[in-house]
Formats: sequence, C-alpha cells, structure tokens
Amino acid sequence: MERSDRPSRRERTEQASTTTSSHASTPSPSARGIAPLSYATFASLLGVTLDLVIRRTVPAMATTLATFTAVQIAMPL
Repeated sequence: MERSDRPSRRERTEQASTTTSSHASTPSPSARGIAPLSYATFASLLGVTLDLVIRRTVPAMATTLATFTAVQIAMPL
C-alpha cells in the first residue's frame, strides 16, 4: 500500500499546534478572576453617579465612557 501525499493525523496536529498563537489561548491579566466583575461594577456606579450629577443621559454616557477609558489606560501605569 502506497502512502498518499496527504499528511497524517499526527502531522496535521503538530502543524496546527505550531501555527496557533500562544496569545490566543492565554487571557489577559485583566480578564481573569474577579477583575471583570470589578470593572463592570465600577463602570456602572460611575455612570449612575455622573448621570445624577449631570442630569442629562447622553452627556453622562459620553463622560462615563471617556472617564472609564482614561482609568483603564492609567491603571497599568
């Protein structure tokens, strides 16, 4: 029986494991544990507080987004 030009199952598995990026399977540090829940709670409370202070929905949403983004950028520093 001749061997076909098609790679074996083992060769395909090895090839797939070498082409897969290691970053795709490793979550970022901010996406593990309780951090996502903390970020969501902070963003929600920030939005509610800014809405109570500004008393206009759309400007409060924009301010919340800008503030939360600034906090996310500043946190690793």
